[in-house]
Amino acid sequence: MSESFLITSKPKGKNVGISIRISQELDERLQCLAKQHRMSRNAVIRLALEYALEHLDEEKEADA
Repeated sequence: MSESFLITSKPKGKNVGISIRISQELDERLQCLAKQHRMSRNAVIRLALEYALEHLDEEKEADA
């Protein structure tokens, strides 16, 4: 993967609420990253999920 994970601001479109369970270590890493970029932890999680899904599709197509 050559593309970097860019921290941006506002989400696009309508949002829905979900609930997930993560390790305490992962939560601490997310909070640290959010603090560094002056964003909410929720925003960092959303961006990370969007990035992961976009790149998962590229890898999936390459394997086919």
